Amino acid sequence: MHISHYYIPRSLANCTMLEHLALGNNQIDDIFPFWIGALPQLQVLILTSNRFHGAIGSWYTNFRFPKLRIIYLSNNEFISDLPSEYFQNWDAMKLTDANHLKYMQANQKIQIRSYTWTFNYMYSMTMTNKGMKRFYEEITGIS
Repeated sequence: MHISHYYIPRSLANCTMLEHLALGNNQIDDIFPFWIGALPQLQVLILTSNRFHGAIGSWYTNFRFPKLRIIYLSNNEFISDLPSEYFQNWDAMKLTDANHLKYMQANQKIQIRSYTWTFNYMYSMTMTNKGMKRFYEEITGIS
C-alpha cells in the first residue's frame, strides 16, 4: 500500500485484522487520524516524527481503539494533550488480571557433547523520563 508523505489513506480502515500500524518518520502532514480507532484488532499505533497537527479533541470518543495497548505520538505538532476520556476507555491498557501476565524472555540452549544447558533470560529495561531513571525487572509482552 502506498503511504503518501501528506496523509494516511482511508482505505486502511478496511484492514480490520490489522494489529500493528507503524507510520513513524513518514512526513505525514495531517490531523490525527481518528478513524483508525475503529480498527477492532489494532494493538500498536506508531505515529512518531511526522507533522500531525491540531487538537486531539474528546468529541471523537466513538473511535475507541478497543484493543490498543501501545501508542506513540511524540515529535508531532499537536496543540493539545490526549483527553483523559481516552485513557478511561482504553481497556486493553489496563491491568485486569496480574496472575496471567506473560513476560518477554529469551531462551538459550548450549550443548557440549552429551550435556545440554537451557537458560531463560527475562528482558529488563531502564527507562529515563525527564531525568528520572526507573528500572523494570520484567517487561510484559503483547499477546
